[in-house]
Amino acid sequence: MGNSRRPGIHLVRSLTLGAVPARTPGTLGWMDAADPSRAAELGDTPGPVGLNDHGDPTKRYRLLTGKQSQLHVQSRIWAMEPLILSEIALNALSKLKSPLLTSHRLPNSEPRTIASAPQSLSWPPEIQDQIDKLWSSTVEASAKYGPREYGATLAKDAHDQLELVNRHLGGSAGVQPDKQLVPGSTLVATVHTHPPEKSDLPGFSGGDIARMINDRDSMKILRYRGEEFVMLRTGETSSAILSQQEMQDRQLKIRENLVKAGSSERDAARQSARLLAQEYKLAYYEGSAGKLTKVSPSPPVSVKSRRR
Repeated sequence: MGNSRRPGIHLVRSLTLGAVPARTPGTLGWMDAADPSRAAELGDTPGPVGLNDHGDPTKRYRLLTGKQSQLHVQSRIWAMEPLILSEIALNALSKLKSPLLTSHRLPNSEPRTIASAPQSLSWPPEIQDQIDKLWSSTVEASAKYGPREYGATLAKDAHDQLELVNRHLGGSAGVQPDKQLVPGSTLVATVHTHPPEKSDLPGFSGGDIARMINDRDSMKILRYRGEEFVMLRTGETSSAILSQQEMQDRQLKIRENLVKAGSSERDAARQSARLLAQEYKLAYYEGSAGKLTKVSPSPPVSVKSRRR
């Protein structure tokens, strides 16, 4: 039949990546070396056996294109001819197709644990420019109307490009995310700002953390002054419904204890957000200019005892 495989051990499938036999008992030009739509095995030639044919021990590789390969690889790959490791190759190729991080260094899927969450995140300069403008709008609105937050939505369009959409001004109590997107777009993160205040407290509030968990958001981005903060949901994140007021009160209590222990108000605010995020299994990032580093959970610190 025309789709017969190349000669080999009976009942053992060829592990070659997407290739067809050079010759088959069927119609010439269909599922063989003469088929223009297929990549084929090296077959017999008019010359000596073992030279530029399937018996040539030096011909161990062949170049397949994404159109020819049954793996649907988008770019060209080198496929190894002798084939026992094909399962490893398939696993590696699947990871290339669906990496943990996209080309923009943002998560492509939910990390299984906070420990396995990426150590760093970033987004393109054009997105950072829009986040900068969101902050400028916050400062202007707060000067005119009193403290106001701005909100927006980070989405990925049908062409896999990031865009900041749904910019809007919130009220005195905060801003609600607008997750309505055009068909073909997918939600990446909700974005909001905190207005400049005399207390100068950086980081997510207890209410932000409660909303993140209650709304099942995958990622939340905060801009405050010259810094950005990110919370990232993981497979370990709590699913409990949290009271925003209780979380605010808890954060305030943590801040007060840290200040009593010697921390500044600013450092206490930053640390309290990290501690609450860690408690509820949210990966927590801090940075600026669109480049952030995971700060919670913090890596373990080795403590050496002193000799007396």
